Amino acid sequence: MLVVWSQPMPVLLVLLLMLSAGCSLAITRGGRVTHVSGVAGHGVDLPCDIDTAEPQDQAVLVLWYKNRSGKPTYTFDARGGRSFSDRDGRGGARATFVTHGRSAVLRLDHLEPADEAVYRCRVDFTLSPTRNQRVNLTVIIPPERPVIIFNSRPVSGRVGPLQEGDRLELTCLARGGRPPPRVTWLRDGRLLDDTDSGDQGSGQVTNVLRLPPLGRDDLHSSLVCSAANNNISSPATNDVIIDINFRPMSVAILGSAKSSLQAGSSYSLVCRAYGSRPPAMLSWWLGEVLLDGALTETEQGNISSSTLMFTPRASDNERNLSCRAENRHVTGGTMKDTRKLNVRFRPKVSARLGSILDPEDIKEGTNVYFECSITANPAAYSVSWLHNDQAVVPSPRAGVGDIISINGDTLVIRNLTRRSAGRYVCRAVNPEGEGVSRPVSLTVRYAPVCVSGQKIQYGTSRNEPAQVTCQVDANPADVTFRWQFNTSIETLDLPFSQITSRGLESSAAYTPKTELDYGMLLCTADNAIGRMVRPCVFHIVPAGPPDPVHNCSVVNQTSESLRVSCSAGFDGGLPQRFSAELYDAASGRLERNLSAGRPEFEAERLPAGVELRVRLYASNARGRSRPTTLDGFTLKAAEKRVSSSTVEMPPEDSVSVTPILGVLIGVVASLIIIAIGVVACMRNNSRRAAKPPNPADLVHSSLMIKDGTDATGDAEYRVAPATSPDSVKHIAADDTNPDVVPNKFDPEYEVAESTLLLNHVNVGMGGRNSLLLPTVRPPHAAAPSARDTPYAQEGVTYAELTLPRPGELSRANRSRERVIYATIDHGRAPGGARDTVVRTAPASDQRESVV
Repeated sequence: MLVVWSQPMPVLLVLLLMLSAGCSLAITRGGRVTHVSGVAGHGVDLPCDIDTAEPQDQAVLVLWYKNRSGKPTYTFDARGGRSFSDRDGRGGARATFVTHGRSAVLRLDHLEPADEAVYRCRVDFTLSPTRNQRVNLTVIIPPERPVIIFNSRPVSGRVGPLQEGDRLELTCLARGGRPPPRVTWLRDGRLLDDTDSGDQGSGQVTNVLRLPPLGRDDLHSSLVCSAANNNISSPATNDVIIDINFRPMSVAILGSAKSSLQAGSSYSLVCRAYGSRPPAMLSWWLGEVLLDGALTETEQGNISSSTLMFTPRASDNERNLSCRAENRHVTGGTMKDTRKLNVRFRPKVSARLGSILDPEDIKEGTNVYFECSITANPAAYSVSWLHNDQAVVPSPRAGVGDIISINGDTLVIRNLTRRSAGRYVCRAVNPEGEGVSRPVSLTVRYAPVCVSGQKIQYGTSRNEPAQVTCQVDANPADVTFRWQFNTSIETLDLPFSQITSRGLESSAAYTPKTELDYGMLLCTADNAIGRMVRPCVFHIVPAGPPDPVHNCSVVNQTSESLRVSCSAGFDGGLPQRFSAELYDAASGRLERNLSAGRPEFEAERLPAGVELRVRLYASNARGRSRPTTLDGFTLKAAEKRVSSSTVEMPPEDSVSVTPILGVLIGVVASLIIIAIGVVACMRNNSRRAAKPPNPADLVHSSLMIKDGTDATGDAEYRVAPATSPDSVKHIAADDTNPDVVPNKFDPEYEVAESTLLLNHVNVGMGGRNSLLLPTVRPPHAAAPSARDTPYAQEGVTYAELTLPRPGELSRANRSRERVIYATIDHGRAPGGARDTVVRTAPASDQRESVV
């Protein structure tokens, strides 16, 4: 036993304490016992009476013993205020002796089950005898925190989520505790169930709670399980919150269900659902296909909305569009709203060859038909066909080949030719637009034909081979070529060693050795359909220099460059190159010499403002062609004006004439001259209408002039230039209206072309624009017959003037027999003038002239 002394004690006192410890057992056995209860984990006060009746008496030493232990667990020496705790004991440093006047307690903190015992308090006084007091400490052990069991598994904090309409059964299990606890259920602070099972010897107490089918009012209800075995400490509790999932109550697609949609346009569709917990998952379905891209939002907890940007297609017409609100946590938690789509779209067209036809075996001369399938909303009101992007129209009448007829959505072609091969498209139109089908290719099998546009003339020298290429078009393309040389006597086959064939092209190496070897090469091909009807003909000619270039023009010119483009002529049978020589038109100096493989040239870094003469040549191994000359120029460079005090500025009234300004001035001057000419011609025409024309107006023509009379009284005529005095004199006497009318009715005479010009044109007489001469009939001539007067109006008769053809002028001027064949009496002309037309009888190789 350890004792803390406040000061040195006599040996006698120590002996007395040892004796008193043995005697105290007899004293306390028959004494009063104080019962004290404490809760484990809490503190408790063990009373000890240190009061004495003698005022001069006081307690000097307090000793605490546990059960029958002879070793004190706690000592307190009042003389020095010192205390000692047995740290090895269960009391340890948790014990504190507290005095309040004449009362005192031993305060034990953090009780443990091992602290339960009978404690003895021994108090030694100064005068009074030692006092022993017994305290029975009972330690109450609270139960452990209850466990809530749901579906045979512990739950905490939340039970569920449960489904609407489920029945809930919870079990509260309390373990431990001394004495056994009472287990109860409370809901929202109100007692719900206090019927526990009691301690069945297993050291645990249970209480089973059974609730009716759950509804929306049970959401978030708090259920508390309480276990208590004393009124000192708080009960041990565990609580759960009821979590319940609910089915959606409603779902709807907003907007009118009767509205139509246009294919290809975007629409914002909104679907809204409410009443679901957790918020319903909204999804859009087109038929049985899930649509992606919808934006879902949640409002106020149980309201969900979804926005879908929907672009309908033509194939969506009359399909069902659904919005589904789904709560996957609830059985039967799916609702949907469905609409049938009315999608407007332009026609969807598909075309195909007749189902009974074999597209790989269609030959010329057979009949084919195409079928067109159309889907449209609204229905199509127009259907047509295209062949190679050209409209197909029915044949107006039966022909030799390609007889076309259209019956509704079917196109029929009878007696097919290869011209009908190609792409066929069916086109349909409705109020939404136009739809065309994918092209359907029609392949026509036919015998080979010669390809147009290929080179047909080859020039070569003797003993030099010419590589002649023959291209044909055929279907099938598996063709066999045959080459022949056509002479004036016979046709000879070329040996196979000279022929190279590949696909639809064949080449023959032909070498002329004599002059007789020049002529025609015939290329013939045949395939499974047959042999070509007309062979490809190639002309083998002696090689020579190429033809000159043609169609040359200056396509671009600047102040320092010039570009010329031409078209190539015949290459003379040999590869040709092209060259251009640019000369200064003023000095004749050669500025550039260019060559190229094509007749296109561009000369750069030329001097500005220079007139150029361009000579273009084509050349091959046989020589050079004749030159083609073209004039051009470079633009003048822009003037540079420098502001400087040392530079003399040009006068203000000086004018710089640029090429563009010169062209504009020329155009304006030309317009003024043309206007003056038009006015002068109009005035001249008005004067001629007022007076007889001057015979001198007939120029550059040979006229038959009357030169007296012969012995028979007939008039003598001779050929004289129109500008001679004789011609003027006789024309002035005999001709008051020199009009010339071509005679296209008299088969004895024909109209001949002439290079002679008449500068007087009379436009009139019924609106005819003709070159007319009035007919003059001598007095002795007979009246003209109806045949000799092809043109007549208001008593005036006109006859034809036949002029010599080009190259026959010399013969037309020869002397010939002259015959008067028509006389016109101008009854309305002043003075009663008579006009006579003279005809010369035609020789065997001459044309007849009329004056």
